[in-house]
Amino acid sequence: MEMQSAASDQVVIVADASKLVPILRGPVPIEVVPFGFQRVARSLEAMGGATRLRRDNSGTPYVTDEANWILDTDFGEIRDPEQLARALDGLSGVVEHGLFLGIADMVIVAEGDQTRTLRS
Repeated sequence: MEMQSAASDQVVIVADASKLVPILRGPVPIEVVPFGFQRVARSLEAMGGATRLRRDNSGTPYVTDEANWILDTDFGEIRDPEQLARALDGLSGVVEHGLFLGIADMVIVAEGDQTRTLRS
């Protein structure tokens, strides 16, 4: 008799209510290839982002597991995260960014001793 797994490929995020915000803001981590990162930084600044190269405790650029660097870029209020994500995805030299859109099937939010479930 063959058993079927009941598990699905759903992504569930669990967070407390302090993580819910009406408008995204703050620095977005953007992973870039080291070669030519300055061109990417200029492009991000032209998009309205204040960009800073993340550094480790010794002052050298922080290196990811994939040997890339991180540009922490503050766009202020992000009113259209989908549009920003598309623009970042279109920049040559950008490997990944911290706008993880559309990945969660469900979000469980803890509010005191209650929980609230949000679905996409």
